[in-house]
Amino acid sequence: MIFFINYLKDGLKFFKGFFSLVTLIFSELFKRPFYYQLMIKNMYDFGYRSLFIVTAFAVSTGYVVTLHIGLSLEKYGAKLYVSKIMIISLFAEISTVLIVFILAGKIGSGITSEVGSMKLTEQFDAFKALGISPVKRVIIPKVLACLIIIPILCIISSMISLLVSAYIGKLYLQLDYIDFLARALRTPKLGFVIFGFFKTMVFAFFIAITSCYYGLNVEKGSYEIGRATMRAIVVSFMLIICGDFVLTGFYYSFIHFGVENVRN
Repeated sequence: MIFFINYLKDGLKFFKGFFSLVTLIFSELFKRPFYYQLMIKNMYDFGYRSLFIVTAFAVSTGYVVTLHIGLSLEKYGAKLYVSKIMIISLFAEISTVLIVFILAGKIGSGITSEVGSMKLTEQFDAFKALGISPVKRVIIPKVLACLIIIPILCIISSMISLLVSAYIGKLYLQLDYIDFLARALRTPKLGFVIFGFFKTMVFAFFIAITSCYYGLNVEKGSYEIGRATMRAIVVSFMLIICGDFVLTGFYYSFIHFGVENVRN
């Protein structure tokens, strides 16, 4: 019981700090100066340096999922539907949730450790002494970089997985490469694509704010940075899981079926 109460207190403390940080970010977001160069530098750090792991994941996913789905459907003479299932899987979960898990560990851990190190070395206090807002100078460029680069990485992952899937379809299932891609790209509706893109932006926001929050709350030395990084990753995972549950349920309950009922 005490264990549960302690977790509840930690959760309430986190959400209070989370929303306080969000409020502070929005209050300073449109004030001058704007640190564009820092945002671009963070985009390079988060994006370019994550390309290898994103590409490796996309290639592996395209290969494995296509084999599983294709060889199963081939038994029932339905292998032509592999492309449709693949594109829906990519936009629904694989490239909007699974790849974000990887980026939460890669990007989120880097943000937490960097912000935590700056906090311990009193760089934030130095910014304040110089009349510079630490949130404006450090936090906002990282949040904006995440909101831009994580959806782009998810799109890149989807495209690579789809191309690999088409190649595997031709190699193992004797499916025409061009026809495979054409069927895949004709399948998702615009609303579904927009919804998938929106989900990645929400998850990127969770990663950025959570990582910054735990970095800002490091207080007791370098050992605490490791613990804060671990907490940031775990909490980011939980927010992504809960967010995916709520957003997907909302989309299919109100938007998707609502549009279908209007058409009928």
